[in-house]
Amino acid sequence: MASTSCSDPIELRNLSANAQEIRDAVHQLKLRGLRQSCKFLSELLIGIPQANRNDSETQSMATRKVWTDNWSELDRYEAAKAAFDLGEYLRANYILKAIEDREPSCRTPDEFLSLYALYLAGEKTREEKLLVANAKFLGHNAVECTQSTPKTDVSVIQVCNPHLETLIRRLEIAHVAQCLDGFGLYLYGVVLRQLGSEERIKKARKVLLSSIIAFPLNWAAWMELALTDATLSADEEIILRENKCPSFIQELFQAHVYIEQQELSQAHERIFRLNEIFSESLYLASQQALIYYHARDFVQSKNAFEQLILKDPHWIESLDVYSNVLYVKEEKAQLSQLAHRLYEIEKYRPETCVVVGNYYSLQNKHDRAILYYYRALKLDPSFLSAWTLIGHEYIELKNTDSAIEAYRRAVDLNARDYRAWYGLGQAYEILQMFSYSLYYYRKASSVRPHDARMWNALGGCFEKLGKVQDAVACFRRAVDNQDAEGLASFHLGRIYMQQQETEKAVAYFQIYLGIQPLNHQENTSLGSEAQTEFFEKLQQLRVDTVPAITAILYLAEYNKQKKRYRSAKLLCQSLLDLEGPEKEEAKALLREIRSLESTLGQISEDSSEDALDDSMSMEMDA
Repeated sequence: MASTSCSDPIELRNLSANAQEIRDAVHQLKLRGLRQSCKFLSELLIGIPQANRNDSETQSMATRKVWTDNWSELDRYEAAKAAFDLGEYLRANYILKAIEDREPSCRTPDEFLSLYALYLAGEKTREEKLLVANAKFLGHNAVECTQSTPKTDVSVIQVCNPHLETLIRRLEIAHVAQCLDGFGLYLYGVVLRQLGSEERIKKARKVLLSSIIAFPLNWAAWMELALTDATLSADEEIILRENKCPSFIQELFQAHVYIEQQELSQAHERIFRLNEIFSESLYLASQQALIYYHARDFVQSKNAFEQLILKDPHWIESLDVYSNVLYVKEEKAQLSQLAHRLYEIEKYRPETCVVVGNYYSLQNKHDRAILYYYRALKLDPSFLSAWTLIGHEYIELKNTDSAIEAYRRAVDLNARDYRAWYGLGQAYEILQMFSYSLYYYRKASSVRPHDARMWNALGGCFEKLGKVQDAVACFRRAVDNQDAEGLASFHLGRIYMQQQETEKAVAYFQIYLGIQPLNHQENTSLGSEAQTEFFEKLQQLRVDTVPAITAILYLAEYNKQKKRYRSAKLLCQSLLDLEGPEKEEAKALLREIRSLESTLGQISEDSSEDALDDSMSMEMDA
């Protein structure tokens, strides 16, 4: 992704000027019913320290002036806006029907509201149809079913907004006549993208870029731009810079994109720089918590979310991710508290439903969890994480066909959802369809190239397909990407053990057990302090898994062969608290080592006696 160099400072100008610009933008967005962008900017505004906001010059009244002197038009606009705010979109469009008698245009708030209301009415219809499709899916895949069932005929359907063709005709005429302002261009770009052809998506990007140049603080336009292609080309950045697009909004966009693309160090840099302006922004605090989460630093992520909640106890956005953190850490009490608190604050939010679903999932009540994830989809059919989580629950219920269907819906909504791609890989692996599994794991690894789990999954799949060298390459990638659980090191040790490449097997088994780093010298050549540390680690080995037992027995045998009896004995002794064949194998190996030590001791004594006799004979001859 082309981006502003990190050494370039954000154009601060002065904080009060930024505050004034945001205030004016909020007013314009509010007039046009762009509520999400209005909310985003309003919260960003109060992220600027109050003293700096209060320093601003008297607010320009130019942006507060009405766009017409015709009171009849204003009255109609106010009535339409009231209906719009209540979700009566078709009625709002009908109240402003007189606008259709004008030449196609979208340059005033009433003209935009008329078209935008029609668009949202269509979105409402589309979402209702999606709900029916989703309900049909769950009806065909009953949550009580705990066995894999034959695949249903319910496929991932594409439901379109029924008013797109009407909107595109009017907006195209207005665009040719150059009668679209920044907001009209935004709506035109949205409609073009949703119509879906490759040519129209390319055109949508150009139109959305023009919209941003005309009105850069419409956050919704930036989000639509990311949906066409998250990458800003160098030429596009130059165009934005030449048109004096505020640097802070570009930085916000880039931070969002970098998080989506899992470029977390880049995202962190931008969040850090944005805090120079918006030091009290809760949005930036939530983004930092997300960065920690995606980096799998769950301790830092948990702390960041807790600080966010302390600052605003009623904050809900992204708390579904916080519940994921608590789920991974198995903190049942805190997850229960979070679920109850959000349910009391706003139970009809998709985030709340996901949090409650996660709580039930951690309690192994998978059917209840699915019902709450489905509620999240009823509230917001585009809430993609709910589909992924439904897939996870069906995997737990051993209903792989339903899991696959859910994961497919997730990747249809967002092709960068690595968890859904990974879930598809797991589901097909359960079905022993390893070629399919390989395809989906590759998709997951392309989204998360620095995640060891993706490479471990790929390596395992390659090995099952008999492609051992490809498996080795994947496991090595996992080791290079900080394989926290050490699975890749074990698998590499196991493969090299099977191939009788002893030294390589030993090296990776030692990494797996944490007793010696890769490429370290043999413990016989270590200094006394290093030797002490080495032997202490041997005594502290955790022997609670089959891989650990396999590695310990192999290393014990290796050390015995190398006559490093102390290391071999310590490795064997770590298995003596077990019950089973491993204990007996360790005992037998210990007896063998002691026998070898005894033999070596006898040989040493005989050698000493022979040396003494020779010495005495030499003295007598002298």
